[in-house]
Amino acid sequence: MKIIVNTSTYKQDLNDPSPSFINDLINEFSKSLEIFVLFPRKTKKLASQYSNSNITLIPYSYFVPRKMSNISEKGILSSLKENKLNVIKVFLLLLSQFLKLIYYSLKIKPDYIYSHWVFPQAFIGALVCKILNINHVFTSHGSDVSILNNLGYLGTSIKKFTIANSKKYTTVSSLANKKLNKNISLNKSKHLNVPMGINEIFFKKKSNLNKKSENLNLLFFGRITRYKGLDVVIDACYLLQQNGFKFYLKIVGSGDYKNEIIKETKKLNIMQNIEFINFESRDNLIGHIDDASVIVVPSIETKFEFEAGPLSFLEGMARKKICLVSSSVGFVEHCSNNNSIIFESGNSSDLFKKLIQIKYLSIEERAKIKENAFITAQKFTYKKISKKVENFLFSV
Repeated sequence: MKIIVNTSTYKQDLNDPSPSFINDLINEFSKSLEIFVLFPRKTKKLASQYSNSNITLIPYSYFVPRKMSNISEKGILSSLKENKLNVIKVFLLLLSQFLKLIYYSLKIKPDYIYSHWVFPQAFIGALVCKILNINHVFTSHGSDVSILNNLGYLGTSIKKFTIANSKKYTTVSSLANKKLNKNISLNKSKHLNVPMGINEIFFKKKSNLNKKSENLNLLFFGRITRYKGLDVVIDACYLLQQNGFKFYLKIVGSGDYKNEIIKETKKLNIMQNIEFINFESRDNLIGHIDDASVIVVPSIETKFEFEAGPLSFLEGMARKKICLVSSSVGFVEHCSNNNSIIFESGNSSDLFKKLIQIKYLSIEERAKIKENAFITAQKFTYKKISKKVENFLFSV
């Protein structure tokens, strides 16, 4: 069976800071399916097409010079916030994606087009499949739906068209499904909630769990943008300092909100206790997770963005870490007092209180949370998740 995967996010090499969950899913698919990955070429040079086992990469260009082809690195919303003239890049990206998808669909003759994110990929994929009479399926990951929900009739029409012209679709959480369901009636037989998974390496790599972790060594990792809620963590760290508690916070990642966070840490005079690290390789990231005592997932919901996942705290759970999770994230549905600590989204005072709660947990309480976290994470290996997605989306 031939599948064209239409995505805006794909980690094209080890130095690419893009998340790897699409890669991991596709790698599992390729054990039984022939996969062609269509994605926008980034600023770094990459061969136009090459094959690896059952996976063929098809990067496409949409803007010249290449160094300005950065929509997929920053995201559509962030790019438009940065410069309204980037609407030209967005238009060219959509046009190029549509034309390339038409071309390669005619050339490859796939059994399915599988799109990631409702807009623009799933909308364009549904349009192409309607024209060429090909099966279309998609996965909704999150914030693109919030953008559509703020576009009134146009956004609702895009969602309706995409769903009506797709054979099946998945959402990564109940929250993502709720956002997609807004203002429309969904066909439940077409839908299944299946989260993205985590790579086996988070379970297999040797850990240094014998290190003492009672101190508040905090870790955030991921894209540094407004809705990730890092300002809430910074404010909570200031409260720790004001109340005489020692802490150290590592922030691993980059993004359009990084400079604002740095300014805030300097303003509050807590910079000496905070370390900023750019995106790391998976092995190095695991080292940072193992060094931490608490993984903080502080995402908030804004008008245009929300966190349908994220995978970061599942990866922390796989390393048997205590995860402090915002109540507004989609994956909070997998959390309880038995496997994590939940705090009120956007509330730095509550985050501060929960950090103190963690600090004074007994050895037995810590061990119980960590073990339950590990058990939870084991449900999300890509071997299990990919099979659910494959069996649902590509079944006759």
